[in-house]
Amino acid sequence: MQITKNQLSQNGHYPTLSIRDNDDFSDIPLIGEKPSLRQQARIDITKDVKPPEVAIRIGGEIFGTRGNFSLVIGKAKSRKTFLMALVMAAGLGFAKKTTLFGDAHFIEGMLPAHKNRVVFVDTEQGEYHVLKVAQRVTRLTGKTNPENFEVYGLRKFSTQERNLIIDEIIEDTPDLGLIIIDGIRDIITSINDEEQATIMANNLLR
Repeated sequence: MQITKNQLSQNGHYPTLSIRDNDDFSDIPLIGEKPSLRQQARIDITKDVKPPEVAIRIGGEIFGTRGNFSLVIGKAKSRKTFLMALVMAAGLGFAKKTTLFGDAHFIEGMLPAHKNRVVFVDTEQGEYHVLKVAQRVTRLTGKTNPENFEVYGLRKFSTQERNLIIDEIIEDTPDLGLIIIDGIRDIITSINDEEQATIMANNLLR
């Protein structure tokens, strides 16, 4: 499909184009080319890169930075969810600056104003227990219903649906600063499947 200068109409405009059924557009030049995977992966060692911004500190130590993920593991009933409630409350802002372990603030949230939405996703508990966790968070913030706090219960959904919901939350929340997924093992069908484990690790990295 080509148009030459000779094909210009008298008023200087191109004629209306008609596309043939067998037209493969091979004669139209590409505007730039997509860089190869190798080019996308290469790092300019002369570039001045600032360290990632801290999102959460625990006991004065960095627990999480913006753009990265942290994993909390422990035995059943070891109070992992309680710790996550404290982390979420820190991200939203404690009502009072309580101190633990001497004079240091135990957990500090440092989310910027434009990325201050906190999302809690629970994959295994029923609505009653999810609400208990969420309400513990709101009590710590001193706000009944913080506008930048969202809670989701995924227990009733299939594994595939849980993944789709989490993807949608992340993609459609431009001010997302912190997302807690309580029960990461419940968004794969088999924790002993190496292929699924690799896919999940890649998703977390992405």
